[in-house]
Amino acid sequence: MIAVLVAQAIGLYADLHDLGTVMVAPVEMRLRGGRSAREPVVVFVATRHRDRITEDRLDGPADLVVEVISRDSVHRDRSEKDAEYEQAGIPEYWLMDSRKGRRAVTAFSLTSEGRYAPLPPDADGRIHSLVLPGFWWNPAWIEDPLPRPLAILDRIAGDALQRAATGRSTGEP
Repeated sequence: MIAVLVAQAIGLYADLHDLGTVMVAPVEMRLRGGRSAREPVVVFVATRHRDRITEDRLDGPADLVVEVISRDSVHRDRSEKDAEYEQAGIPEYWLMDSRKGRRAVTAFSLTSEGRYAPLPPDADGRIHSLVLPGFWWNPAWIEDPLPRPLAILDRIAGDALQRAATGRSTGEP
């Protein structure tokens, strides 16, 4: 399942670099002063915003939201949520389309004008997050068979992973 894979990969990377917290649906994310709420598939909350995490919900916007498109959610994910997340000031929004024949990853970043602009892939087709420094995603990873989360982490942050595995990390175990 794509949602689990991306949540694990982001979570492992965030843990390795002490960047924040990853949460997976169902988690309510309250927006616009509590006047609306969504339940994104995956949310990342940066360390500096951990105070938004309560026992019951995320009270305010996440730093990164990942939605996985299904047959029933295409319009909602591409139009409604896009506009609502943009208005709420969520810095990054990723859409993963895992439907057969349509597999793709599209990522958006909030501009200084408060509008979403596409995050263009690099020369190798990878999407680089601005919210998670050094983290990138290869859209080929949503093809069958899915890679293992630790294999993804090794590709993205192999040196840091190796240091952590051998006890030479700079942080606490």
